[in-house]
Amino acid sequence: MERISKEIIESEINREYKPNAYQAGYKTLPFNDLSDRDFEILIYQLIRERIKNSHEIRFDDIALMQGVGEQGRDCCLYKDGQVAGVAQCKKYKERLTKPSVIKEILKFLMYSIVDNTIFPDDISCLNYLLFVSNDFTGPAIELLSKFNTEIYKEDLEKYFIQIKEDYESFKELDFKECEESIKDKINRLRLQKYNSIDIACDLALYPEIIKNYFSIMSISSLKDTEDALRNVLNEFGMNFLTDETLKDFESRIKNIPNENRIKLGAVDFYGYELDYFLKNKELVFSVFKNIFHEKARLDQQILEFLLDKIHTKVIEEITNKLLYKNKIHPFSVQIASPYISALCFASLFRTMMPIDLFKRSFPNLDKSRDLILKDIERKIFKEYEQIISKNHLNMEEGADLITIKEIYNKDKIVLIPILDKISDELISKIKTTTITIKDMNFLDNTDYMEKLIETAKKFDSIQ
Repeated sequence: MERISKEIIESEINREYKPNAYQAGYKTLPFNDLSDRDFEILIYQLIRERIKNSHEIRFDDIALMQGVGEQGRDCCLYKDGQVAGVAQCKKYKERLTKPSVIKEILKFLMYSIVDNTIFPDDISCLNYLLFVSNDFTGPAIELLSKFNTEIYKEDLEKYFIQIKEDYESFKELDFKECEESIKDKINRLRLQKYNSIDIACDLALYPEIIKNYFSIMSISSLKDTEDALRNVLNEFGMNFLTDETLKDFESRIKNIPNENRIKLGAVDFYGYELDYFLKNKELVFSVFKNIFHEKARLDQQILEFLLDKIHTKVIEEITNKLLYKNKIHPFSVQIASPYISALCFASLFRTMMPIDLFKRSFPNLDKSRDLILKDIERKIFKEYEQIISKNHLNMEEGADLITIKEIYNKDKIVLIPILDKISDELISKIKTTTITIKDMNFLDNTDYMEKLIETAKKFDSIQ
């Protein structure tokens, strides 16, 4: 196999035309506006960067195939100098159908019969990465989710004949003679599918790759627009309020002069005279202390509430869906709660205290996700090593440290994206907390009373 040089690849990347992509988190990118070859090179660069940054541990090298005669794969992937996988790219505006998926994979297997170096007989498995510029149809997704068993429900001979008619390379092949080899290769094939959203999410880590292929168009968020409008209005002494709660609060304090606005940090007082505070220092301090104490109690309960949520999510998403279905090893499960807790607590504590205090108080949490994960990994591996040493475990009783690391690194590919998703979901619900204490005038506010009654009903509905 002849590799394409980096110089040729770079010359293909430097193009005049780049489709527009809108900078909104890169959740979607216009892959279908690229040429077929551009899409292939983009995927090549993505995998290459993932390997370089240790985000992809199954491979340590990648080669891009020629634009024609690629024999059913656009990239060849290696581990320790041996073939470990292939990547195939399909750029279609429509979703890739189940028959198209079957033909694509079967075509690759037929090429591997013609040229055994593509999928050698002496390797235990081969990773087949299928990238599409749009998405897969429902039946195609169902097939790919359990490919090694579902494929045998299909008429392989029918597809074999159709492919044979379309490609001169297969004119000498006979299905009956190839059937055993095809089934053997199917059993050793490990499929992973990637749609446009999967690809865009992976590319978000590598903005330079995105800039190679797309013209990035900035979008002003609604908040940015609102802030700009607010600044303009403030210059003219005008208020800009869109939230009902803010409007209600503004109506209560707008006529209170500055001298009657007492700001004490965690607690602010409006409508009180400073002389009143000076004459009742002990009372004011006692009220302040009690409010601060009750706020601390609420914060403690938030921590316990969050821990309960984390525990529930780990059981539902990790224990039940992965561990009990033998998709991950029991050892790998122990990374779940500490990792999610660290991310969630970091977000929560940032809302509770000044950022400098947070950094001094929780230096272990003031890190990137990768560094937090590495800290936890070091801890669990060290504990496992101590257990092995203490109990003198051998290979028959428990895996050695090297083996357990290999198991964990394999599980990590599946586990970490799910843990990140759970963490992001929980973090999105963490808000800066504020408590307001009012007099009884709210009883005259009809709209407010209606909302108060709605809230009371929600409390009554909780058993």
